[in-house]
This record gives sequence, structure tokens and C-alpha cells, in this order.
Amino acid sequence: MGERSRAIKIIGQKDTYEYYKENTLGKGGFAYVFKGRRISDKKDVAIKKIFKRLDYGKGEVEHMEQLSKDSKNIYTVKLLDYSYDNDEELYLILPYYKHGSLRDYIKKNGKLDTQTAGSILRQLVSCLTYLHKDKGIMHRDLTSANVIIQEITDDGKIIV
Repeated sequence: MGERSRAIKIIGQKDTYEYYKENTLGKGGFAYVFKGRRISDKKDVAIKKIFKRLDYGKGEVEHMEQLSKDSKNIYTVKLLDYSYDNDEELYLILPYYKHGSLRDYIKKNGKLDTQTAGSILRQLVSCLTYLHKDKGIMHRDLTSANVIIQEITDDGKIIV
């Protein structure tokens, strides 16, 4: 998909961590997303590379970091770390969820049953209400590819 695996150095708030970009998970209108690994402890992560053309300044990243620390926020992906590469490209380090996106799930398993679709919709409404009403944030790219499945419970319930 146009990007090669390579080691990248991420300068965090507290320490310097190195991450290795592995395979490309996807490409959207705003970014590439890779599966990656933190070298120090071999923890799997997702690495989101924001396209250069976007004006994504340090203020936006700090805002995302604050949102990640909010304990009431259970539906948005936590920002683990970030780095500006050559002051042009932004890498966001996020948790890696092995189940992938809702789009991936539907491609693999077919159409959702009514109960599962309703559960996912309720979770999305709760998330968007929190972001829009409580935090004044508008999600600019809500698609099934951007709905990440955190967990599939033993009884088959999907947690996004």
C-alpha cells in the first residue's frame, strides 16, 4: 500500500521509545495505519501516520492526549505516544486491537444481525454524544473502517 516497514524513533513525553512498523493495516483519507511493535517490550501497537497535507499541529495532539486521559471517555482510542518526523509527518501510537475494524469484521463474517447492529449503534451514539456534546469535538471521518472492535465477548457481543 505504498509504505515500507522500518524502525522509527518516537520521542515521548517521558522517555524515548522505538517502534518498528510492520505491515500496513489500512489507508484512509487522512492517514496510513500500520501494525507496529514497541521494541523495548515487544508490545503490539497501531501506528497512524497522518498525511503531510493535513495541518495537524501540536495543539491538536495535546488535545488528543487530554482526551485520552479522561476517565469518562471509554469509546475513543487512547493516544499512547506520538512523534513528529522531520517536523512534517506525524505518527500517532495507539493500542493495537487484534479484531480490527467493523469493516474488516463485516467483510469476514457478513451482514450483522439486528441485535449486534443495535448494540454497536448504541455504543456509537454514546461515543458521539460524549465527543460532540461534552467535549465539543466533531468526528470528521466516521466510517466502518474507523470503528475499531476492542473485544468480542464469549457470548459474541462486540465492544467498539
